[in-house]
Amino acid sequence: MIEQIGDFILGEKSPLCKPGQKRQQMGGSYNKPNFAKIMKLLTVLMSNSEFQEKYPLSAEASKMMTN
Repeated sequence: MIEQIGDFILGEKSPLCKPGQKRQQMGGSYNKPNFAKIMKLLTVLMSNSEFQEKYPLSAEASKMMTN
């Protein structure tokens, strides 16, 4: 779930995005997407040690979250 959410937020900047792959972009020059609530969810998931032990991050997800 963390990997998918991070990939969605990063769009074409995601390490999971293949070279030349086009992604839909959220918002525009007048309206930027508000990812505050989804970022809060990611923070809760990443800070829960029991969750991390039960569902360890993949290498791609770990790279995505640390960068």
